[in-house]
Amino acid sequence: MTLWALWKDRNSRLWEGTGTSPACLVALAQSWLSEFHHINNVSCIPQATHILPPRWTAPLEGFSKINVDGYWRAEDRLGGFGVVIQNEFGAVLATGAWKRDYLGCSDHTHVVALLAGMKLAADLGITHANFESGSKKTVLAVRKASSFDSPLGVLFADCRALLSHFLSATVAHVPKTCNRVASRLSHFALSVSQDCLWLLEPPDLLQDLLFEECNPGFFL
Repeated sequence: MTLWALWKDRNSRLWEGTGTSPACLVALAQSWLSEFHHINNVSCIPQATHILPPRWTAPLEGFSKINVDGYWRAEDRLGGFGVVIQNEFGAVLATGAWKRDYLGCSDHTHVVALLAGMKLAADLGITHANFESGSKKTVLAVRKASSFDSPLGVLFADCRALLSHFLSATVAHVPKTCNRVASRLSHFALSVSQDCLWLLEPPDLLQDLLFEECNPGFFL
């Protein structure tokens, strides 16, 4: 992963005249390695079935899609959050990666990630939004008022309240294959020392995934 990061940086410096700091290269390699281990813990679909996994799809005209994901590291109770906002053409409007200390569980991390996505969308003036999360439990809890009595109820209620500020908004659960950009950002968040927010221009660490989203048949 380190050699790949160095090779990408070398090509950027040679052909584009831009480079990345050593600290960012280390963080990029660490996020790739973390994602590699995470993905390879999931059982693979047998090749004989020829079933293609679902992919990210663009929202309807006039809507923005906000994908969020959280990654919780149990040993130090540290949570990373990833958010990516794209329009109907697949163009990236914003991406963000944050981390927070003292989170109690994975569910806690996922609901805070959803809140972060909602707040960022509201700050950008988005009025028609489709929110997608990798956590089915979080999505169901936000939809059901009865879950507001749970230990994380205040956060679920905050999500429900934020939804009311949009003219039209939905919250849905999606599989990992539809949420890969947000997932990578959530892992990357744990490898950097500060919060990261990119407007319009996404970071280099997402370019391969975004290319695959826009060209789904390219790698078949």
